[in-house]
Amino acid sequence: MKTELPVQPGSFDTVFKGGRIPSLNGWRAVAILLVLISHAHLTRGFPLELFSLKYPLVYFLQTLGLLGVRLFFVLSGFLITHLLLKEAEKNGRVSLKSFYIRRALRIFPVYFIYLGVLGVLCLFGLYHDGSSSWFGVLTFTRNIFGKAPSLTTHFWSLAVEEQFYLVWPALIVGLILWRRFKTAFCLLLIPVLMCPLERMAGMNMGTNGSLFGRIFGEWSILAYADSLAVGCLGAFLIRKIDYTLKPFSASLMLVLAMVVIIVGEWCRWTGCLHNKALDSFIPGVQALAVMLAMWISIFHTTGLSHRILNWASVEWLGVLSYSLYVWHALFLSVNSGSKLGQYWFYDWRIWWLPAVATAIFSYYCIERPILKLKQKCVE
Repeated sequence: MKTELPVQPGSFDTVFKGGRIPSLNGWRAVAILLVLISHAHLTRGFPLELFSLKYPLVYFLQTLGLLGVRLFFVLSGFLITHLLLKEAEKNGRVSLKSFYIRRALRIFPVYFIYLGVLGVLCLFGLYHDGSSSWFGVLTFTRNIFGKAPSLTTHFWSLAVEEQFYLVWPALIVGLILWRRFKTAFCLLLIPVLMCPLERMAGMNMGTNGSLFGRIFGEWSILAYADSLAVGCLGAFLIRKIDYTLKPFSASLMLVLAMVVIIVGEWCRWTGCLHNKALDSFIPGVQALAVMLAMWISIFHTTGLSHRILNWASVEWLGVLSYSLYVWHALFLSVNSGSKLGQYWFYDWRIWWLPAVATAIFSYYCIERPILKLKQKCVE
């Protein structure tokens, strides 16, 4: 017998009727742009003198990479939890086997082809990486194992995400959380409350030892699980709350959310609060503001944010975001080494052109055909 979650009448039924959630590709586009901008200084010839408070706007833009990662985490937690709950509502159950097959089809092809390209570069002597880095990427523990700089350093964030999804779907299935909102809320509240304490401890490789510092340090899942948990919580809340808002109220809430995100990021990177305890809570508060901004951009269909995030060009960039995330690192000269990084296309003014071209090829020739296979698995 199918068991459906109680959903109040309102915008949820209308917006999600077609199965595709609007604005999410737009948020992916915003996230990957922040990551690309923050990595620009790793390209050959970049004028590093711009990275000072003499140029506050440039300095601030350079720091936004982790905010982009946080956007990806909130979005991922929201979308994957929504899809699992949707499956439970439709079938009365969730298939973990199907979930992990879909996840593998989404992540593995582009990921392992990228690693294969690195292997070929190593074979021809153009690139070298340590055995610990290879172990990290092959076991999705790059946030714990591996050296930096490296062409696989950026996979620390993917490792955090995959580690989270080893646990969360199993909890949804094992505890039948689609029927137990209060239990789900309490479980998700644990990382929301615990992650700031972990960040407050301030562990890192340099002061806490290599392995211990990695496990509990700045790339640890313990430092980012609250962003994923906020996204997961958002997927439950949309089934409990009617998001029909007046235009003025929606716009005001969106402005407040964006102010919290931007001011929080500025305070975190400049240290203007001069309080480690307060700083440790900023990422969690940002995640909540991101989730609120996403909700408004999804449900407030007449708002400016909804229109911008659903422009065809913005959506297209969001569609490319995973391939861009994987391949852009190949064109960062600081991480590529002296032999590979010497080529002309690593120049800071044009590096993004081959990065985007490679991502386009990756999406249309690798990712999209696999996604069609993934869709058959869903059906």
